[in-house]
Amino acid sequence: MKIGFIKPRNGNTLGARYKYFQLFRKAYDVTWKSRKDFRGIDIAVVPGHHDKIFRKLNIPYIVSEHDVLTLHRGPGSGRTALEKELLENAAGVIFTSEEHQDYCENKYKLKNTTLIHLRPLKSDLEFNFLSKLPGKHLVYSGAAFPNHMRNSPGGYRCYVHIFHRFIQAGWQVHIYPREAQDFSEYKILGCKIHTKQSQGRGLYKKLSQYTAGFQGYNKDGVPPHIYSYTQKCRPNKLWEYLAAGIPTIGYNAGSGGKLYNGKWGTVLTNLNMDTLRNLELPIITEEMRQAEVIDNDLQKLNNLIDKIKGE
Repeated sequence: MKIGFIKPRNGNTLGARYKYFQLFRKAYDVTWKSRKDFRGIDIAVVPGHHDKIFRKLNIPYIVSEHDVLTLHRGPGSGRTALEKELLENAAGVIFTSEEHQDYCENKYKLKNTTLIHLRPLKSDLEFNFLSKLPGKHLVYSGAAFPNHMRNSPGGYRCYVHIFHRFIQAGWQVHIYPREAQDFSEYKILGCKIHTKQSQGRGLYKKLSQYTAGFQGYNKDGVPPHIYSYTQKCRPNKLWEYLAAGIPTIGYNAGSGGKLYNGKWGTVLTNLNMDTLRNLELPIITEEMRQAEVIDNDLQKLNNLIDKIKGE
């Protein structure tokens, strides 16, 4: 069984693609394939995001559906029709979120589906922790946008006012960006902007030196349907800081926050100074880290492939 992961339009093979690729490799002959050559594979894995590459395939394909655009950005012109075509013609669909899966299964006629959270790979937990920095240090790994973008599809990532509250309460805030962005407002606040790190043990090792990591979303000025989408997601960050051995602090964290609240992190209901100054954070144990790895979902993947092979 040869499986080919089709590279997305932007060539990005990080995040969900990296984790799923490595999980597939544990049981199958897997390779990255260009968008022009699909030869030599039995099943293709294609990105969601309404990527039209699936129309060029003449073999069964699996959709890596970590973003449901009709939820994220609304139905739009032709968006529902394309999403329906992409998902209903798929031999299988892998979802990262229970709510994304429920939404699509109720809206479309899907053949085979499974849920695999974006937990870290067990092998990526193998690194030496860095020494802790003195004081209170909050780290955020991901995209962060300036305030004027609050009304855009990515407005939930406008964290200026949230990070400002942490800084006022005595925290030093660090950002490991996902890509080059305008961080001028964050720098004015006093946030420290670090070099981009790819998903995996290198990132986790960098994060290990901080006190805690931030997971959550901005609600202020964000279109209601876009903010609602964030509350249904299961992003990498639900487990990213756990992998680094530091607790997670959530705010407007969505239903995903229930996974770590009271376990490897805490979800805040407000950003009051007393709350931020007197946070009680859990101690992260090795048992916690080892229990939350994507490797534990290999049987789910095997079951999906078996169903596809049996059709």
